[in-house]
Amino acid sequence: MKLDELDSRLRAAIRAEPCVRFALAYGSRTQLPGGVRQDDEFSDLEYYVYTDPVQTLTARELVEQVTPVLLEVTNPFGTPNFVTPQLHRIELHVQDVTRMQGLLGWPVCSPDVARMLVKDEGGLLAGLLERFAGQPAWTPEAAQTTLDNVLNALVAVRGFLRRDERLRAHEWHGLWVVGGLIRLARHAEGISQPPAAARRAERDLSAGILNRLQDCAVGTSELEAGWQQALTLAAELAALLSLDGRAELSSAFSPNPAPSPPFSDG
Repeated sequence: MKLDELDSRLRAAIRAEPCVRFALAYGSRTQLPGGVRQDDEFSDLEYYVYTDPVQTLTARELVEQVTPVLLEVTNPFGTPNFVTPQLHRIELHVQDVTRMQGLLGWPVCSPDVARMLVKDEGGLLAGLLERFAGQPAWTPEAAQTTLDNVLNALVAVRGFLRRDERLRAHEWHGLWVVGGLIRLARHAEGISQPPAAARRAERDLSAGILNRLQDCAVGTSELEAGWQQALTLAAELAALLSLDGRAELSSAFSPNPAPSPPFSDG
């Protein structure tokens, strides 16, 4: 089943479910920055459905009206996730209507209200979505804060490497160092800032900065070199953005993280 067909069939099942009073879709398939769709065949399908508090409808019951489920998990953010035989991912929350006002606290990222609206009673959800869309657009944290977090992560990665925790170092390096550098690169090139900094980075960023970021995004065996490249790039981006590069901290980084000794059972 293609993603568009799955979306249509899930929306129809949600609308037909008697105990669902309100429902909306969210995520990349409902966002149109500059009028450009952000989704593709590999995007997630994401929904909230709202019922009366006494209802006991489960998310899986709704999903299985449309497709078999190969895997069900609740992710670290508390979101129910379902994987279909075509390896599509569905996120579906079932909440009671008393929590519907909470959507006004969501980040606003060029929402297409008409595409978000799935089921409504009396226009209440439509009104809430119009209020939601009229709020200030989401913006990233200040570039200086991002730079400081990158430098802080570089300190942590250096320590992990010296302790010979290469997998832990790799995890932090990818998430907090490279991820932060991507955000700073977007600032430096004056391009869009999605909540997930790496989203569409290969399409958005220039070839030059992508090459520099690739030099930082290394495997576990090359972390020392990637760490040094990241430190250098952080300093260059700080200068481009007229940020405080924390010179005293940068000088304290010398010498570079020493290569870890070979792993042994002894």
